[in-house]
Amino acid sequence: MSDKLRPDGKTYSPEQFHLYFKQRLLGCRDFDLPGGKVLTIPNSSADLDTDEFNEFMQAVETMAAEHGVYLDE
Repeated sequence: MSDKLRPDGKTYSPEQFHLYFKQRLLGCRDFDLPGGKVLTIPNSSADLDTDEFNEFMQAVETMAAEHGVYLDE
């Protein structure tokens, strides 16, 4: 996807797209850090069972197709 899609004319790495889809589709958790800071981390796709992971990937493929990007098998 990172080779084919340029939102707002910008280039994003595979890792950036992975983080984007995890936060959009799986949600995030906030972690309180020292100094009053909060770190927001997307939930992990590694925690999904096989059916949940397949649903996640289907949603990613659907969103990509909506932008004219078709992912390789």
